[in-house]
Amino acid sequence: MRKAIVLVVLLLIPRMALPYGNGMLNLEVPAGLEARQMEFVVQHRFYGKVSEKPFDTFLGMDMGANVGIGLRYSVSEKLGFGVSYTRSRKEYTVGLRYAYFISEILRGQADVDLFSYKEPGVGGRRRGVFCQLALQGEAVLERATPVVNIGYDSYNGKVGIGLGIDLEISEDIGIMGEYFPVSDGRVDCFAFGFRLRTYGHRFMFLLGNSSEIGTRRLMLGTDSGDLYFGFNIRRLVLE
Repeated sequence: MRKAIVLVVLLLIPRMALPYGNGMLNLEVPAGLEARQMEFVVQHRFYGKVSEKPFDTFLGMDMGANVGIGLRYSVSEKLGFGVSYTRSRKEYTVGLRYAYFISEILRGQADVDLFSYKEPGVGGRRRGVFCQLALQGEAVLERATPVVNIGYDSYNGKVGIGLGIDLEISEDIGIMGEYFPVSDGRVDCFAFGFRLRTYGHRFMFLLGNSSEIGTRRLMLGTDSGDLYFGFNIRRLVLE
């Protein structure tokens, strides 16, 4: 599994580059915010299974949800910071991000996040550091943009990876897919969906086999073989 992951990364890297994109479903994308711009993000994952009494639960959307909200501010075109809160486990995160061009065809971003959360049924809070390298490439044939995240979770002692693709259908519509392989016996996480772009907004609608949010959670895998509906909304609030 690890050899296959390394091979995929090596195949993707030679084609990577970019301007500020549309973001991904869960993966981190090198931010292209200009200096003193701020972005507000809402990520919503329903707990209900899409296939379980779909008419009674409205495709699982009537069974509660895991919700994440966050703010990102860009000090400069390269340096920024962000804060977020996720309902599941009452998790708080604060972090720094530094975006840079590795080469003419590869853009990257280094992230360092401090996180704190509560585990259900366990007293006290758990804390750790999540370090991540996000890579995004130039669109292949001006359509398919690859994304790779490689992260380390200090609390769980885990190194994980996420692979993604953004396929542009038109200027404002695209199809997206993500895959998070694991090697500890749990089920690999995945998500797929589509995005809509309007002035100042990005809307994304997805199906995935986990109601968790973000690379750090999804790279730990899941025990579910079911699908869950979700969506993201991104809004530029300072320009």
